[in-house]
Amino acid sequence: MTRMQTGDDPRVRVLVTDDQSIVRQGLGVILSHAPGIEVVGFAENGRQAVEMTASTARSGAHGPENAGDERHPRHRAIVQQFPQVKVLVLTTYDGDEWLFDAIRRACGYLLKDVDADAVLRAIPAR
Repeated sequence: MTRMQTGDDPRVRVLVTDDQSIVRQGLGVILSHAPGIEVVGFAENGRQAVEMTASTARSGAHGPENAGDERHPRHRAIVQQFPQVKVLVLTTYDGDEWLFDAIRRACGYLLKDVDADAVLRAIPAR
């Protein structure tokens, strides 16, 4: 997920990224009903997440402040190109080497078996 705030707008803007449609849709429903969070888009892979974040930045609008990315190395590009964006990794994997690398770049990670409240608490405000 990617979180963004614009100016004095207290809402946090989130870009949801996952390769599974049901996960994207489910997170979208959970997040869109949370006060102070606006879901600004959905990406089905890391490439789309990078493109959507870059497109937002080019348009002069503030991009997401938090980006969630599925098991994909492209979230590294988001962190490097857009340091204001925080990546929260939601994963089913709890021990792969890629996870340790992802955690070093992300603001946090959760296993996908957590409840909705845990996801909401994990999304940083800025």
